[in-house]
Amino acid sequence: MSGVPSIVPPLHLVLHNSFDIPAEYHETLRRNELKEVTLEGDIQPDEHYLSLLNPSSRATVAIPQLSQSIIKLNLGHFTWGFPIGFLSTLGERLPDLKCLRLYRQNITGPNADTRRDAQQFLYRIPDLVDLYLSDVHGDPDFFIGLGKAFKRPGQQGLVILHVEYTFEDDIDDFILKLPIPELRELIHPAIADLNFNMNPKPSKPRGIVPWPPSGTPGILEALLGDTTAPQRLKELSLLRVAIRLERPDIHLVTLLAILTLCPTLQAVEIVTIPSILDESHNQVMNGPNRNPRILLPTLDDVRIVAQSCPNLRRVYTNFSRVPSFGTAHWYKEDGVWKGGIEIPENPIDFTVNQHM
Repeated sequence: MSGVPSIVPPLHLVLHNSFDIPAEYHETLRRNELKEVTLEGDIQPDEHYLSLLNPSSRATVAIPQLSQSIIKLNLGHFTWGFPIGFLSTLGERLPDLKCLRLYRQNITGPNADTRRDAQQFLYRIPDLVDLYLSDVHGDPDFFIGLGKAFKRPGQQGLVILHVEYTFEDDIDDFILKLPIPELRELIHPAIADLNFNMNPKPSKPRGIVPWPPSGTPGILEALLGDTTAPQRLKELSLLRVAIRLERPDIHLVTLLAILTLCPTLQAVEIVTIPSILDESHNQVMNGPNRNPRILLPTLDDVRIVAQSCPNLRRVYTNFSRVPSFGTAHWYKEDGVWKGGIEIPENPIDFTVNQHM
């Protein structure tokens, strides 16, 4: 039909051992109807690639003209980073970018020049409102600079922020290598959807450990600070946050009290991680009178929370995100709460799942 704009589906490209975008895609990348582009890397660190990262090299990567209609960009699996000029050129040619997804990569690359290029990229997309980082690593203080880039005068700032990491239990001190203390710099008043999350490996679901306690005070201070507290957080539909509670007898009561302060909450997951350093936790989980039920909400508990949170539809509680350790799953269907608590018959030694 005349007058109806054509629809261009999202473009998904895998770059095999090269950062050069094949010529047959150049025309599509210039089309005004194109909204979303995904670039994924399948690139080995061979001699040519390493030369691109060397500031003394004259090797360059050509990026074709891009339609300014593109508002969503996904970049993933560039494990070793990007050539100098690659990211900054993307930012220059996508000034109206609204949504950015980065996953499985070192965003800053191996040297100061690649780091500087990544910083220029972020400063060239001032209208970004939706940022998703999954297993993204960078040099120390990079995320502090990222926060400053999105807090410049005159900017709306991020509205949606999701930061996730996959727990690598076979890497020594993995949890301590994450930029947790720096993430507070990404929190500001405009954020409406905030998610800091840790996931187990899909192929090896042995569970997770919490984010380092040393990083959580800064995040909580940013959430409550006079100049940083998100003013629209009341619209948050899903909240995931780590809180360190050592005493099992107050664990559940404290968490449920916190939930009642979030009146628009729709769904919540509580991940309980018993501490092998605390004898009371060991008795609850592994002792002769083990009773992990005291760490799981009952139907009455959920109903009490629902009185303060009328939109609540789902409450899911587990241990280290390993369902076989025991779960409580309550969900509302046709106005009626359903679900229950499941506890394995045989005692489970939680010490096998601790990595801190």
